[in-house]
Amino acid sequence: MNDRGWSDIGYHYVIELDGSVRTGRPLIRVGAHVQGRNANSIGICYVGGTDKKGKAKDTREPEQKKALYGLTAELLRRFPGATVHGHNEFAAKACPSFDVRTDWQAHLMTLGIPREDIEEEEDAKL
Repeated sequence: MNDRGWSDIGYHYVIELDGSVRTGRPLIRVGAHVQGRNANSIGICYVGGTDKKGKAKDTREPEQKKALYGLTAELLRRFPGATVHGHNEFAAKACPSFDVRTDWQAHLMTLGIPREDIEEEEDAKL
């Protein structure tokens, strides 16, 4: 990080291939993960996201998905009213190589939360 002039990692959390969640930048510090939105967001990244040729691809391992869903749920409980988004919603970027909102909604539906409840909750936050 210091080679590039950065003080530390720009993300608050990093999800390793084995699903372990590493703490990056402390939450009390503004992240450096999505230009123009850092002051009001928490940055989470995962190891992977590209194929062998460097092209964007959802390469999340099952352990990474489980960790991501758990961390996201924990942060939503900690910060009521927060919403879930991917970097690619705010910048012309491929990362995180999947549609975060669609993926999160699909996960919630596997928990038995009806789609109408998810959409009503999101509409209320807009």
